[in-house]
Amino acid sequence: MSLVKIIEDALQAYAQEDDGRHQAVMDELSSIKELIMALAPEVQALHDAVAAQGTAIADVTAEVTTLEGTVTALQTQLAGVTAGAPIDAEDLAEIVAQTNVISASIQTIKSVMPTTIWTPGLYPPRRPAWFTDERTNFLRANPTVDPILLAQSLGHTERFVIMYQRKLGIRKLTSSNGNRRRR
Repeated sequence: MSLVKIIEDALQAYAQEDDGRHQAVMDELSSIKELIMALAPEVQALHDAVAAQGTAIADVTAEVTTLEGTVTALQTQLAGVTAGAPIDAEDLAEIVAQTNVISASIQTIKSVMPTTIWTPGLYPPRRPAWFTDERTNFLRANPTVDPILLAQSLGHTERFVIMYQRKLGIRKLTSSNGNRRRR
């Protein structure tokens, strides 16, 4: 039995003492049930993707074990061949067959390699880098434009634009009248 069903049954048993609380709780349970049902397809899709990835990993592990055995057998066969001695047709056919098995195993491993599972709500999106090529090119193309206007077009503060311009060497560290104190 589900948790919602157990709670609903318990509330039905206490329905005789109804003073409006019962209906409020039932409404809240209905909304919780709707939320659970809305999440169920997303959770099920994620569960299926994880299960598929686990199966793919098991397949890759089995195929790697087969590949290791094939490579060991091939190394044993090649160890029996002496330098300069001709290889008979039977050994050559066996070596070719083993290399075909290795190639097939590699293709099988490539086909079952797990793919990345896309989980949009699990991790927050990465923040964009502060200093991008687009911003750099934009500020270099507009060195004489007022920083307030540049800040509005870039979606940043005037302080950020001035700091960025200084970093790029577009804006001097001091103003045109220097750092004189005003009296």
